[in-house]
Amino acid sequence: MSEPQAHSQLYGEELLDRLQHGWAPLPNKTLFTLVMGGLQIRMMRSLVTMVSIVLAIAFLTYTGLANQLFYNLAEESKRLADSAPVDPGLITEAAAALERADVAGKLSLDERRRLAVEMQMHKTVKLEAEMLGLTRPLQRAQADSDKFAGELASVEKDPVSTPQDVARARASIERARAELEALRAKRDVLNEEIAVGRWLRNRRNGGAAMDDKLLDALRVRTDALVSLAATPGRLNEDGLRQLEILLKYLAGRTELAEPVKTMTEALAQEKRKRTGSDITLRLRQAGINIQATLEGNPLDTWLIIMALLTCTVGIANAMLMSVTERFREIGTMKCLGALDALIVKMFLLESGMLGAVGALIGIVFGLIVALVAALLQFGWHGIVNFPLAKGLVVLSISVLAGLLLAIIGAVYPALVAAGMKPVDALRVDE
Repeated sequence: MSEPQAHSQLYGEELLDRLQHGWAPLPNKTLFTLVMGGLQIRMMRSLVTMVSIVLAIAFLTYTGLANQLFYNLAEESKRLADSAPVDPGLITEAAAALERADVAGKLSLDERRRLAVEMQMHKTVKLEAEMLGLTRPLQRAQADSDKFAGELASVEKDPVSTPQDVARARASIERARAELEALRAKRDVLNEEIAVGRWLRNRRNGGAAMDDKLLDALRVRTDALVSLAATPGRLNEDGLRQLEILLKYLAGRTELAEPVKTMTEALAQEKRKRTGSDITLRLRQAGINIQATLEGNPLDTWLIIMALLTCTVGIANAMLMSVTERFREIGTMKCLGALDALIVKMFLLESGMLGAVGALIGIVFGLIVALVAALLQFGWHGIVNFPLAKGLVVLSISVLAGLLLAIIGAVYPALVAAGMKPVDALRVDE
């Protein structure tokens, strides 16, 4: 039996009972068409209502994700700070063992070449700049050495000079010469590394002499790395990377297994420590209290609640204005037989559609803002610790909140519209 035939057979108490319970012989497609038509006619007001939902849900999404990110970062910082340290004595012993072992000499020529390239020793621009920076210090050191040598000669020839004067002059010339020799030694090392770097970069076959230069340059580099690594915090980021590469090449050497293991653990500890310090610093720069974040901050919860309440009031106001603008439309529909339940359903559907679309746009906007803010404030740490699993919960809550806000905000306007008398509605001047 078709739907029109079923409707035509309803009469008497059965028809009255259905009408009293909100039933109306109006297909859902027609109801949907009426709702969409109303949204199109009041496009600007619909957009304003949707924008308020988008902003509220975007704020809810951003705040929820940001708070969870702050918690994750605070927890990660605390975990890294609480990690068990490696005994400094073991680190010193391991570094000394590697220095004695001549680790560069234990590698084959092919391994040396690959190690030098991985350490970026073929990139000579930085070394050449450093060499250029040595020019003035070398000139000053040479000038100081010549000056103090002349002063010493004058003091020694002066008959009135005391032994203390001679001792002071000799101490000055010794300091100047020591500084000059140190700068010359550094210049010689840089010259060798630059020569090796150019050879590696150009891939020329330099013969045994060049292989020996490569070995000498690697010995200087690896000994410096191991020596600096013996004291935590002395290696910069580039040094840590080079030490990690060196330990990777030494991992297969049985005779060096113990010191390599200790240095690997020390390297991991240093990286954890620096990561934790960097996270802590970035949290403080962002004004985040780590302890308060781990314990939970009630202020953020109140901010979210106030934002949602403001959004609800805004939606209710927009829907009330919509009712005011539609007095004649509502009166006409009631004259044609539309029941109170149908009017309520229309308003709730209209508001629900605005809420659903606004919530989806809001969570996308809030997610993008949260990701960009995490990257700008915390760098790679913000992306690694971004709350993916709990973020899905936040997004789900945001969608539901958008729907609920829209529906709750439309309940009172819908009831006002449903309670209007058709004759009063038709008398209103638009």
